[in-house]
Amino acid sequence: MSNIKHRKSNSPGKSSTRNIRYFTDVHGLPCIEKMVSSVEETPEPISCFITGTIPDWIKGNFLRNGPGKFEIGNQRFNHWFDGMALLHQFKISNGQVTYKSRFLSSDSYQSNQERNRIVVSEFGTVTMPDPCKNFFQRFLSRFELPKPSDNANVSFVTYKGDYYVSTETNIMHKLDPETLQSTEKVDWSKFIAVNGATAHPHTEPDGTTYNMGNSYTPKGAYYNIIRVPASKQAEGETLEGASVLCAIRSSEKTKPSYYHSFAMSENYVVFIEQPIKMDLLKIATGKLTGKSISDGFSWEPKSNTVFHLIHKDTGKVTLTLENPQTFRGSSQIVDQSIWGCENFIIYEDVYEEAQTHPSIC
Repeated sequence: MSNIKHRKSNSPGKSSTRNIRYFTDVHGLPCIEKMVSSVEETPEPISCFITGTIPDWIKGNFLRNGPGKFEIGNQRFNHWFDGMALLHQFKISNGQVTYKSRFLSSDSYQSNQERNRIVVSEFGTVTMPDPCKNFFQRFLSRFELPKPSDNANVSFVTYKGDYYVSTETNIMHKLDPETLQSTEKVDWSKFIAVNGATAHPHTEPDGTTYNMGNSYTPKGAYYNIIRVPASKQAEGETLEGASVLCAIRSSEKTKPSYYHSFAMSENYVVFIEQPIKMDLLKIATGKLTGKSISDGFSWEPKSNTVFHLIHKDTGKVTLTLENPQTFRGSSQIVDQSIWGCENFIIYEDVYEEAQTHPSIC
């Protein structure tokens, strides 16, 4: 990220300087230039140049997802996470590989394209009021709660044998892995009481899938362990049968911790409540203050790190370890020790305390 100084002339002979921070600028960081550069989609397959030999027994599709478009009209997204989702397919067959890509036809993408400007707020970008509206309408729009984006640009995931693309909001897109086209928009909140879910679930050998998502209530924020059945009961199902295995109250009512994913073993889910905090009030009032979701995130090193251990069969929190020193200073090093029968990687500061709870095995 870099600061760019823009000079604007107010009157002859005078100028003013203002700094605009663009996360997608790569001045001084040429190594990531291509990661934040827009590309065109390639909807028709093209042959790939291969170095070496691919065994004939390797056959299938290698699917990838990520941001691929960072400008709409003359406007540019402010964060790498905000780019429009571009879906990639590498088809491998008979020792050959073809490649194609397609922009996800999300509501966000279509709305932006139709108006030729950014009209849907993303993680690091706040949209401005529609200039076609009158002054009173633009003023009232500042008081609207932010709507979740369906720009699912993080990952491919599977539930019940179907393919989805996901971000960290409550909206996913069910996808045809052959055509890379969205066949259905799926909302987590229609099935369980969560306001979003991670883009990195974990799947059991039998197909049962676990994920995590937050919920926000008058009593405060909760972290929810989600379980999705392995198979469908009827054709056309999506997330039917999903359930909340366990709800853990945030240590701070209005400032839950951010988490990218979680850990899982054969019998347990491990959730780490870390000092990266989300200020829900700042996020909820973002349109009014002109602040993005990312502006509501903060690193609070004085907050403790809390390890939660949840049994997958019972949904009970078996163990909670609070460690005030985790992630502080270079002396805190991960101790890759074996914790009983579960093969946990744990921190040396909590290892001794964890050994006093052999019942978790």
